[in-house]
Amino acid sequence: YAWLGNPAGLSADSTVAGTDSADSLPHATDPTQIEAMIDRLAQRLKTAPDDAEGWAILGRSYSKLGRYAEALQAYKKVIELRPQDAQVYAYIADAIATDNGNRLDGEPEKLIAKALTLDPDNVKALDLSGTIAFDRGDAATATRQWEHALRGVEPGSAMATQLQGALKEAQQLAGLPPQPAASAAVAGIGK
Repeated sequence: YAWLGNPAGLSADSTVAGTDSADSLPHATDPTQIEAMIDRLAQRLKTAPDDAEGWAILGRSYSKLGRYAEALQAYKKVIELRPQDAQVYAYIADAIATDNGNRLDGEPEKLIAKALTLDPDNVKALDLSGTIAFDRGDAATATRQWEHALRGVEPGSAMATQLQGALKEAQQLAGLPPQPAASAAVAGIGK
């Protein structure tokens, strides 16, 4: 938020609202400017090490740049400061998996389970959990997880579109009839 001046707009739950720190940067900003902004935030956090929100933003920013080792260090600071933050456990799982060839088994899976224990409605953790189930050939569980996740995203958002596509494929593989996302959410399907 150092470059946007809006810490509330970049909360750890901002993905649910359809924004993410690196996605929120002005379009005219080139990679050099982005790196400089991230470096300034990292420097600022040296003098404000208890700023959990700043560490979360730094972690997401590093992840967007593919700097996963640095992202993990930033996320670990958030966990030290906010050990009950389900969203950060989901971010860590995603960063580890992405750095490991998109493999969610092992430590990422444990982190996703921890996130869902802390917040059973966490969209990112539900999405990743559905992916684990789908990758294991459990289309029925993937369907339930993705239906549940859809209830927590803004209709028409990029995340909703991605989840709907995955859900449709899982429903077909599970032999389940496709359900419109709005109807599924209203009916409480997947809970």
